[in-house]
Amino acid sequence: MKEAFTFAKSRRGLSRIDSSSPFARFFWKLSLKVGLAPLIGSFMPSAALAAKGWVELGYGTGSLLDATEVTATSDALGLARVPQASLGVMFSNEKQKVRPLLSLQYRVFSPENSARTNFPIQTITPMFGISIKKTWIQIGLTPLLWTQSTDQPLAFFSGYTQRSDFLSGRVEFGYHYTITPEISITGTLGTQLFVSVADQTLKGQAIDGTVGFRFWIGGVKDLSAKNRGYYGEEDDNYKGWRYPFGQGF
Repeated sequence: MKEAFTFAKSRRGLSRIDSSSPFARFFWKLSLKVGLAPLIGSFMPSAALAAKGWVELGYGTGSLLDATEVTATSDALGLARVPQASLGVMFSNEKQKVRPLLSLQYRVFSPENSARTNFPIQTITPMFGISIKKTWIQIGLTPLLWTQSTDQPLAFFSGYTQRSDFLSGRVEFGYHYTITPEISITGTLGTQLFVSVADQTLKGQAIDGTVGFRFWIGGVKDLSAKNRGYYGEEDDNYKGWRYPFGQGF
């Protein structure tokens, strides 16, 4: 397996890891630094650990609840546009059904008032979670939060002010539907909490739902399915795996 990891257990958890994938090595080293490597290793009963990465792009809608201190406006705000992107990795072996996840997620909440002025909030959040079959749950916490007011429908990066007075926590539940071994359609429901650094009280909440495309990178093909059966067969793990991508009609 090109992407296979080998590790040795010690008193300090996982002490050695080898991989030919720079992408997978980056996330594994990150997990070592933040202390998640022993937790990831606890899911892995065998000595062979594989990593499969992804890049995801999505878009959806959401709503801000009682977030006037975060947005710095008392105006009534409508539904928010919610574009999002994530970069992540799933650790697994061929027999394990519960798979730990690590990801880095960028998300923008962009609601507007009656005058069509937008009050976007953007966050970059490191996430940790588990995947069971096609579903997953992730949690994360970040100080990387920016806000602004603008007459543009969606604004990325330009004109934002970093809000070091807030922390943002996120919980999300998702599902992915495999189209081909390399592409999945995802659906995500989540909530974002905004907490004051000064007094550790909740200052706002956002809820959102998004749909996106997840592009898988590297890893072993067995992370998603055992084979590429014909469409409609009982053992067909790729419900969208059809001509011209694979088997004919």
